[in-house]
Amino acid sequence: MKNQGVTSHDKKPLSGGAGQARQKKYGVNRRKYYTTSQLMSRWGVSAPTVIRLIEEGQLQGLKIRGVYRVSWESVESYERKVAF
Repeated sequence: MKNQGVTSHDKKPLSGGAGQARQKKYGVNRRKYYTTSQLMSRWGVSAPTVIRLIEEGQLQGLKIRGVYRVSWESVESYERKVAF
């Protein structure tokens, strides 16, 4: 069966599709989750501050093997809430 929509020489999609629409809407480097280190750099705060926000429920995400991942939706929602 042939791969439809893909060229044989470079394996890049021929059509834009949903991926490109998402990139235009959200930016090329949109992540699903941020690490605490990324949020520390983004906001200029300490690790305990980011962890406190997670533990207080102001940020939502995952904790995998002791490592926090905060959803981008939660980050954007929090930033809108605290913006002045």
